[in-house]
Amino acid sequence: MKLKSIYFGSIAGICSGAGLYLYSQALIIGPASLVALIFSSRIFVIVFFSYLLHNERLSFFQKCSLATITLGISLAGFVK
Repeated sequence: MKLKSIYFGSIAGICSGAGLYLYSQALIIGPASLVALIFSSRIFVIVFFSYLLHNERLSFFQKCSLATITLGISLAGFVK
């Protein structure tokens, strides 16, 4: 069990480091307002995949929140 925890902890650390590196590169390339919006909505990905893969139940309010986040990110792409 301990080896499994070390393995998954290492994978999580590597992914976190890679994500922060990509975030810093995105800040260099694109506008900070759009990059920060997309980066801060990473919880959407977690909730979306838990809904799809683990059959998590979402309330009506939670589903509306996910739809609003998706719409907001989509519309933010059009802002210049």
